Amino acid sequence: MFIRRTKTRTTASGEHYYSYRLVDSYRVDKCVRQRPLLNLGSGFSFPREQWPELSQRIAQIIFGQTTLLPLPRLRPAMEAPRCD
Repeated sequence: MFIRRTKTRTTASGEHYYSYRLVDSYRVDKCVRQRPLLNLGSGFSFPREQWPELSQRIAQIIFGQTTLLPLPRLRPAMEAPRCD
């Protein structure tokens, strides 16, 4: 699985924008095919260098796999404040 950036043009004004899709690769006989699994939209703002990790994590969730090591926890500064 990987994330693909696709350039699209609007029909009304002719302006270009980018949309993002989660794509799966599979093999049929000797040919490699690709199918979109999820449209992430044009507002997808995840950093590009982290796309492989994101697509790998989505694949783990879809196929019900667990990670060998636990996922990192939130740092205390990022946790929500308690209402005591």
